[in-house]
Amino acid sequence: MKYRIIFFIGFVFLALSCKNSSGSEQVENNTSSQVLSEPVYPTLPIELHKKLYYEVELIDYIFNDLPFSMSQSEKPSIQSNIRYIGADPVTELQQDCKPIARQFFQVQGEIILEADVYYSEGCYYYIFFQEGEARYANLMTSDGIGFMQNIINQASKTAQSIGNQAGSN
Repeated sequence: MKYRIIFFIGFVFLALSCKNSSGSEQVENNTSSQVLSEPVYPTLPIELHKKLYYEVELIDYIFNDLPFSMSQSEKPSIQSNIRYIGADPVTELQQDCKPIARQFFQVQGEIILEADVYYSEGCYYYIFFQEGEARYANLMTSDGIGFMQNIINQASKTAQSIGNQAGSN
């Protein structure tokens, strides 16, 4: 009887240690899945962001599917536009996300930085290019999302107006 009790106690300890071991692995697995994924690219360095804010003299947009391009040359507009670049990193590039425009930042007539602008459901960010290579990525701020929506709304209204004028001729 004494050996049965010792055997039973040993079995209970063994079962508990196995259960605790798998439980700790479960906790470790849950913890690792909760850790934020690594950024796709580093965020725009602060020095470069400041350079854009203080030195850029012209921003050009070339839209991929809209029938126009856009330029900004007034300092307050340029600085507002640069504030649309958020500080948060992009941690995932979805396959179905396509850039809506290419943005060019110019200082003294030289393009110092380019960005693909992503604007679609779940894809609100910039990927920045230097010397033809993707180098940085930042999420778009909520003001930037509103700005892009406003541009798209204006383009839609203009296209409708042109269509209406063409139809009445």
